[in-house]
Amino acid sequence: FCQPERLANGLFMPDGTSLFKTPHHQRFAVLSKLDWAGSLSSHEVKTHREVHSLWGVFASTHRVWLLHSVLFCCGLCIVVQAPAQASKDLLQGNSFAVRCSAVGLLVPVHGLLWSFARWEINSWKNMRWGCSHICRVALRDASLGLLWFLPLATYCGVRYCDAMGVGEKILGVVGIIELLALHFFVSSVGLVSQLLAPARKSDKLWRLTSVPNKQRALRYVFWLVLLAVKMFVSMVIFRAVLEETVALDLITPGRESISEISVLWYSTSWGADVLQWLLLWSMSFFLFVADTGVWYQAGCTILGVA
Repeated sequence: FCQPERLANGLFMPDGTSLFKTPHHQRFAVLSKLDWAGSLSSHEVKTHREVHSLWGVFASTHRVWLLHSVLFCCGLCIVVQAPAQASKDLLQGNSFAVRCSAVGLLVPVHGLLWSFARWEINSWKNMRWGCSHICRVALRDASLGLLWFLPLATYCGVRYCDAMGVGEKILGVVGIIELLALHFFVSSVGLVSQLLAPARKSDKLWRLTSVPNKQRALRYVFWLVLLAVKMFVSMVIFRAVLEETVALDLITPGRESISEISVLWYSTSWGADVLQWLLLWSMSFFLFVADTGVWYQAGCTILGVA
């Protein structure tokens, strides 16, 4: 009903004749003979499935979760430093650049979750339409998949060079500096594609509302300032949470060596500490996402007073 042309093509008689091919003055009279069951079949008409699931919420708000995940992980990389006397095979990496490179793994993870959410809410009509255009759809999805999974390949190269030591090069050509630059580039491209191109053609049932460039620029400045202030305050909270984990003598997996984890991972005490560590930081992430609403209200209040 949102697209008149689809509605006109979908209403048909039992013999397959389209309702809108009937003379205009006879259409009301033949409505009783219309094949309503076939015309309004959910398998033929609907563009989205009605599912009582959080996947639909995620598909609609995936950019919000991606942006907060990136900011949260960047904050953790800054706060959680390597221990003073650390081994060479730390799980989080041996340098700040290697530690930050793990943020790029959000691109393939988010790509998988987003693709699954779209598949979960997509209608049978759109899925069959995709099969009829299998070549174009496969090429598009393969291109996006390659773009989103490149950070995983480059991250593996970064960690390999980091484990081999400074100065080591893969095949004697590519070193860790070149791999880090490549990794940050492909990760940035993947993040931009997921943040700034959030929808596909089948999702755009209506044209976007035209916004003047001045108002659009003001919105971007508003959110940049708001998120910058939010991150500045959140860094204080992250440090407080980290100090609490140290005070509770909890294990921090990122600051442990891979060799130590391979020995201790089956220990019940180690597993309990990791579970508490996950719960503590998961709650921190939930509060980090939730307080964006408070910052938004504060920002709107300041703009209103100004």
